[in-house]
Order: sequence, then C-alpha cells, then structure tokens
Amino acid sequence: MPALSFQEMWLDALLSGRKKQTTRATDRIKVGDVCSMYNEQRKRITAKPLRKTTFEGGKIISERINTHGYPNKTSFEIDTYRISFGLSWYYAHFLGKVEIIETYSVRPSKMRGVELEVWAAMWSYADGFNTFLDANEWFTMNYGDDWMDRTWHVIRWDGWLERYFEANGE
Repeated sequence: MPALSFQEMWLDALLSGRKKQTTRATDRIKVGDVCSMYNEQRKRITAKPLRKTTFEGGKIISERINTHGYPNKTSFEIDTYRISFGLSWYYAHFLGKVEIIETYSVRPSKMRGVELEVWAAMWSYADGFNTFLDANEWFTMNYGDDWMDRTWHVIRWDGWLERYFEANGE
C-alpha cells in the first residue's frame, strides 16, 4: 500500500476533508490505489501535534502501541490502563487511508489564458491553498522559480476510507 506524507501545515485541511488532492513530482500513485496518509512520516511520533482520535483511530493506535511499539502515553493519557480500551487523544501521525480516484499530469507553463486561469484557481484550492498566489509562493519556495516549467502529477481522492483523527476544532 503506497503512502503519502504531508507537512504539518496541511494536517487540519486533510482531516477536515478540505484538502482532497496533492501535487507531486512522481507518478508512482495510480487510480484505485489505497494510500496510507501520514503527517510528516519520518518525523518522531511524539513530536506531532495532539488531535482527538476517531473511534477507529483509538482502535488502530491501541493496536500499534501493543504490536509495533508506538509511544503509549500522551500528556492527556495519564492512566496506562486506558491504552487497551481506546485513546481519546494521540499524536497525529498515521492519519488514515484514502482511495485514489483520479491522477493526471500537468505542466503549467504549457497552458495559456483562460485555460491556465481556470486550472490554477481550481487546482490551488483543491490542493489546500486559498489562492493561486499562495500556491505559487509555496511551490516557488519549495521547488524554485521554474516550478511551472516542470511536469507535476496531481493525485485526487474523495474523502476518507478510514480516518483516525478529528481536525482541530471538530
């Protein structure tokens, strides 16, 4: 099962369902893939923000504590006996699973006029940005001034198959 990892800045947009798309340099993810979604996959679990768990989240985290050595305490979970009965708050690491419904490749510099404007507005919002200007700033900062001259692979899903955390404020 392929994995997609996201920076912490996308955590609540992902969990709330506001962000249902990502744009990557690789085309390894295909339509029909079920992807495991992570918040900063390679970062230490206890360095992640705490979020309220869903019922399924409490079960999967308890299983991972017992079988994979996940950290078994948070500042909100004082009573170690609660581990096997479910966790109400935990470090937002393994967020859940989604099924990929669409992928496409795009090279923004090849588009012109209205086509570029419509694509940029729809793409940037679906990718979690408020505007194309925000998306352009982020992609320029992370990939350089020539990011629009590169080919990108857009990966879309339509909600969660399994979601293990609530968005902040839910």
